[in-house]
Amino acid sequence: MSNIQSNNSLRKLNAKLLVKIGKFEKKFAKIKVKNAEFKNKNAEISDFRRKFIKLEIEKTKFNNRITKLLRQAVEENKRYSIENTKFKVRIKKLEKNKTDSLTENIRCNIKIAEIKVEIVKLKDNNEKNQ
Repeated sequence: MSNIQSNNSLRKLNAKLLVKIGKFEKKFAKIKVKNAEFKNKNAEISDFRRKFIKLEIEKTKFNNRITKLLRQAVEENKRYSIENTKFKVRIKKLEKNKTDSLTENIRCNIKIAEIKVEIVKLKDNNEKNQ
């Protein structure tokens, strides 16, 4: 009888172990599914990292381009400022020359008027003397 009891208790134990194994197999299957999900997520993260790195590289290139363009703008601004200053000086000289020319023209016009007056006087004197 002890063998029969022993067999029965082994069968009961075996059934319990089979139930536990079934539960573990279900848990293992769920873990496999989760693991696959995590692998997919990790692949997505790697893709995002690659994309992020590419974007950072593009950002750096754009920043370098912006820096280069700003330097060019500063240089052009300096050049135009120098040209502008030269033109202002030239304009002042031309304005001074214009003023000087006007003054000289006025002097000449006065001289011409004086000469005309002299001519008229000389004609009058000439006519009186004839």
